[in-house]
Amino acid sequence: MLAVPVRSAGASSQPRTAAAEIAQIEQATEAIRLLVHKRPVRVAFDRSPAFDATVRADFRRSTPESQITLGQKELVFLGWIKKTDSYHQIVYQGLTKQVLGLYEPSQHALYVRSDNNEALGIRRDAIAHEYTHALQDQYFNLVKLQPDQNKITYRNSDRVTAVHALTEGDAVTTQLLFIARHYSPSEYQQWVKAQQAGSNGSPLPKAIYRDFYFAYDDGLNFAERLYLKGGMLAINRAYYRLPQSTYEIMHPTAYLGGWKPAIVSMHRVKGLGSWKQLDDDVMGALGYKLMIWQYLDKALATRITNAYRGDRYVFLEDGKQDAALFRSEWTDSGAARRARDALVESLRRRYNGRVTVKGLNPETMTTPDGAAFLQVTGNRLNLAIGPSSVLARQVGTARTQ
Repeated sequence: MLAVPVRSAGASSQPRTAAAEIAQIEQATEAIRLLVHKRPVRVAFDRSPAFDATVRADFRRSTPESQITLGQKELVFLGWIKKTDSYHQIVYQGLTKQVLGLYEPSQHALYVRSDNNEALGIRRDAIAHEYTHALQDQYFNLVKLQPDQNKITYRNSDRVTAVHALTEGDAVTTQLLFIARHYSPSEYQQWVKAQQAGSNGSPLPKAIYRDFYFAYDDGLNFAERLYLKGGMLAINRAYYRLPQSTYEIMHPTAYLGGWKPAIVSMHRVKGLGSWKQLDDDVMGALGYKLMIWQYLDKALATRITNAYRGDRYVFLEDGKQDAALFRSEWTDSGAARRARDALVESLRRRYNGRVTVKGLNPETMTTPDGAAFLQVTGNRLNLAIGPSSVLARQVGTARTQ
């Protein structure tokens, strides 16, 4: 999904000459983005009920129910949502309310939330944002840039998130330039006030919120660094050398310097009997940052993940029991140990200190929900979580391929 997040709810009158207003916004956006449309783009203004239905339909196309079910298990497992939370409700209600605009590549159409006809008033920047996505699609093919991960055995959601951050950072950069060049001082003040007002939706769990806004906040910083280096042409070049990791989005200088994530070869855990593998994916620097930041402070999470180099994880199920093995690589053994220590402290905070720790390396933690096994070997860190200390150790030391 490619969408503008709503932290606002401005209002003004929609002019009668809507087609002319839209054309003017499109022309202004093309002048900023240095791309001229190859085909017309349909623009639809919908009030919230109809717009929310469009966004939910987009979620259903991109995220089948099987992935919602898996997401529920994994997010509860990681402690990012509560057992009583419904990930389905978070996706279809919580995230829907965060969205102000949507570009749909298959329809070559963009949709904008427009209660009280504000879409051509103080929130016309949303049209500029979504029209930027339409231009991206016409020149770089958004569907090809972000293939359906649901059909891939060995997924790399981290890469998809990084490319999404490029597209959103590009669109937000264009959106802000549009505001700077085409809003009057009083309109800008209204826009700022609307931004500060926030969305009308229910608060999201903090990890979900941070993950959702990564594409817009860190993506903006990434795109701005490219823009400052070489203008829109530098952003265009990024579509021909895509970022492969959220680490590159978090560290634009690493991307510009040719940094590549380490490939961690692990697709199957062997010797676990009836345990079934449900997922094979990459957490990425963002995933590890969220794991630490969920219970510790942002500055520490940032320092730790500055030394991230690559990872992969597998998620397992046996009846109603879940387990996972997270394998990551860091700059050196010291960085791997610091990552281990931060993850240990994060687990302590998650369970309010109700843990039992044995050993140092390897280290086993018993928690109210099960156990974790952590082991550093050189610059590699294994973190295994399971329903018991025996199972966690078995997963953490199992042969993989």
